[in-house]
Amino acid sequence: MKTSIVLLVLFAGTSTVLAQPQLQRGVYSLSGSLGFSSSSTTSPYGESNTSEISLFPSLAYFVLDHIELSVGPSYLYASSEVSSPGFPSSTTTSSLMGIRLGLRYYFQSEKIAPFVGANGGVSWSKVSGGTPFSPPLRIYAVQIGADYFVAQTFALEPMIQYGGVKTSGTSETGFNIVIGAKYFIL
Repeated sequence: MKTSIVLLVLFAGTSTVLAQPQLQRGVYSLSGSLGFSSSSTTSPYGESNTSEISLFPSLAYFVLDHIELSVGPSYLYASSEVSSPGFPSSTTTSSLMGIRLGLRYYFQSEKIAPFVGANGGVSWSKVSGGTPFSPPLRIYAVQIGADYFVAQTFALEPMIQYGGVKTSGTSETGFNIVIGAKYFIL
């Protein structure tokens, strides 16, 4: 009886580890998300329409089983058109470029790997007609999500993150829902 229990525990532990070679020490991954948003605001003073495109690729490495470190560039492009009664409409574009570092912990699972993580970095912005680049902006986020394995080396990554941008005098925070993709290099 004891032998059966020991074999069952060993088999269960081994099969779980074999089902998740993607989360083991020494594994690299490439991931990223691509986003688009559009918003319109109307008030008695005028109207504004804004569109944004964002790209966040990253390279990650599992330094220990279930613990991943990542690094990647970030890019955001925004275009805003503002019109007010009695004034000509104007369009402003801005770009945000930077680099960020991240840390994630993945929980053990079979086809779905839940995770918690945090990342931070610095970015510089450029506004059309403005200075070449702003002083550095500090960016941070905490996230919770899961990797849904579509194949052994490919996962879809939905997550919710809370983050913000801090400058020398202002702070902006908010929640985001993000869907990314991840390729594991086994």
